[in-house]
Amino acid sequence: DPKHIYIADFVEDENQEDCFYGYFFDALNRKIYEYAFEGEKTTFREVDMAALTMQDTFSIKVLHLLV
Repeated sequence: DPKHIYIADFVEDENQEDCFYGYFFDALNRKIYEYAFEGEKTTFREVDMAALTMQDTFSIKVLHLLV
């Protein structure tokens, strides 16, 4: 359900290569996913929240608030 999804990070296409990356948080299931849009290819993969660092996403500081 979209009301439980929070976009955590979004990296724009700075090099005009039609590529976008980031993370989104599924608050209902307490899971975080990495997404990538690379031209026509779209990928999503679940990420271990405990393994994320501030280098990956600043959102890890506030994910506990998104319930």
